[in-house]
Amino acid sequence: MSDPLTLALDTAGPRCAAAVVHRGAVMAAESLTLSRGHAEALAPLIERVAGTAGVALKDLERLGVSVGPGSFTGLRVGLAMARGLAASTGVPLVGVTVTAALAAALEDHPAAAEGLPRVVVLDARRGDFYLEVFHSGAGGDGPRALNPAAARAVLAEAPCLAAGDGLARLGEVPPGVVAADLPWPPIAALARLAAAAPPSQASAQSPPGALYLRPPDAVLPAHGGRLRP
Repeated sequence: MSDPLTLALDTAGPRCAAAVVHRGAVMAAESLTLSRGHAEALAPLIERVAGTAGVALKDLERLGVSVGPGSFTGLRVGLAMARGLAASTGVPLVGVTVTAALAAALEDHPAAAEGLPRVVVLDARRGDFYLEVFHSGAGGDGPRALNPAAARAVLAEAPCLAAGDGLARLGEVPPGVVAADLPWPPIAALARLAAAAPPSQASAQSPPGALYLRPPDAVLPAHGGRLRP
């Protein structure tokens, strides 16, 4: 199916966002900046976006959702909603990484025409970063969790076009780095990637899982919280 009617969701980071795209055009999109409350905001947001687009959920031909890296809680909210919609409607679901969506959004940057590698740097909290390098004409090398020194070393390897909310936290970037003012991927970029994904990557029966690059900040205590005798 070429350019399917697609609803995409993103709750992996500081935003709760949804968009409907068809044949490359954005029919409706909305993004809320939230530090918490994604679970309460997402369902009404989907209803508003679908209503603005004039689309019923049963008419969708594809679903897309951000799979990370990002907030553990936020990822679970978006994935649970997307899986539920896929199960109830039978619409195939595609997972899109935050790094791939942000790299795709950089294609509109003037420096992208120079063929520079695109480097996405996201704030992983606790002083660390999620980073992925995308080379012109090829995909990414896979997102990884790095400490500040390692992240700066990757940026210093060669001139590049970089973006992501991690750049501000990283501080001064090495010479040769073109820093784009794009902290998080626009929901339209994620939606277009989901719509363009091969049918083999879309499934209502085998939905995507979250991309966790490190253990969660909150963990269950040993022995299930019970005191040992």
